[in-house]
Amino acid sequence: MYFAASAPGADDGCWLISGAVRGTTETGHTIYKVTPDGISAQTHDLHRARIGATAGTITHGPLTGSVVIAGGLVIDSETGEVTMVRGAEVLRP
Repeated sequence: MYFAASAPGADDGCWLISGAVRGTTETGHTIYKVTPDGISAQTHDLHRARIGATAGTITHGPLTGSVVIAGGLVIDSETGEVTMVRGAEVLRP
């Protein structure tokens, strides 16, 4: 498991995006909501595993409260090849 990115939440908390690579194509991701009251987890499917990505919280418009995650690296679990991940994805927790 790795922690990819964090983003400030709409309240006193933040989002912490983590993931795991299982095989070469299957990815699993959990997004944690961390607040002074505790930690809760939600599972989301992202298109790509992203190590070292950046994330931010959308604060205005129709996607308010969503988390955008962009960039990062992906490591092929069979060959060890490292490639850049281009583009971004939006999580709607």
